[in-house]
Amino acid sequence: MAKAGDKFVIEIESVFVGNKAEKLYRVKGFNSLVFDDYGLEKLTAYKEPEKVTEPERELTPAVGMVYQNRENPEFCVVVTGSEKGQYVDTVSFIERETGKVGVMEPSVFFRHYRNTGESVSSYLEVVLGNLPF
Repeated sequence: MAKAGDKFVIEIESVFVGNKAEKLYRVKGFNSLVFDDYGLEKLTAYKEPEKVTEPERELTPAVGMVYQNRENPEFCVVVTGSEKGQYVDTVSFIERETGKVGVMEPSVFFRHYRNTGESVSSYLEVVLGNLPF
């Protein structure tokens, strides 16, 4: 049984031009916009789309996680450290392909990189070579 505030999907079947050029709209399958229970049963209930919230931005990069460059997805780095200093916070990382070490401020790092959800273990062979662990 419907209650006040429930929403339904309707489809406009046709548009008429009435007196004083006012438009009137006929709802497909109905002659009126006042419904009884039988009429409401013919309608499809409207479901509000789920609100998509932006994931919380990471404040500190996760050590041991792989981050992908936003502009060049082939370029990835592994975060090796994250330090909070008195004046500047830093993120240390190593490039996956070259092994080059880098340091950035977290705000700059997050502007250029996104977390892939993969850990360093999937890239140890590429970064360190074929070492027996």
